[in-house]
Amino acid sequence: MARYTKEIVKSGVSYGLPNGNSVSYSVEDLTKLVQNTKGLMASGYRVPAPWEHNRDITLSTGFSLKKGKVTIGPNGLLDDPQKNAGYWEDLYVKDGSLYGVLEVGNPDIQKKIGNEVRDVSLYARENYKDPLGNEHGNVLMHVCLTGKPIAMGTSNFEAQEVCLSQTMLSDPQNDRDVSGDGPDQGPETELGKLIKELERVGLKL
Repeated sequence: MARYTKEIVKSGVSYGLPNGNSVSYSVEDLTKLVQNTKGLMASGYRVPAPWEHNRDITLSTGFSLKKGKVTIGPNGLLDDPQKNAGYWEDLYVKDGSLYGVLEVGNPDIQKKIGNEVRDVSLYARENYKDPLGNEHGNVLMHVCLTGKPIAMGTSNFEAQEVCLSQTMLSDPQNDRDVSGDGPDQGPETELGKLIKELERVGLKL
């Protein structure tokens, strides 16, 4: 898995919407959005990162947007997992902006993050009630990857560095030293496997 930090939206900026309206967020709005969404995540919901906005996502009114028209739909959240690039594992507000931590497992998608893919767009739902009947208020249902963001001017994705502690570099079974000083640093040791996995996702030691 690879993780990336991304600025999603800034507070205090009026963003124009395709329908001619506009939307802006205060720091308080973003803080509450994070709080509510984390509560939803704690109940088991995973915030996806689909490729563009998924138009089969059900609205809180019990209707879903599909092909640009409002039609009665199931309480689905993401109609096709193959449209998904990863999941937002953390959300927070910093310096007046909403940030998210995106986790991506597919190596082919990892190569695009920060390169071909540099922008995102959020989709929030007001007064959301989950399939179990719990009410969560205004929450993020997804933050999609897009080439046509409404929230323009946000920073690009930043790959998170992997920190290897000394505890990760020791074999818990027999306390062998696999830090690189002894003979147990070959490809079949735990360290060797870890190095292989990091190189697979594009991280070099």
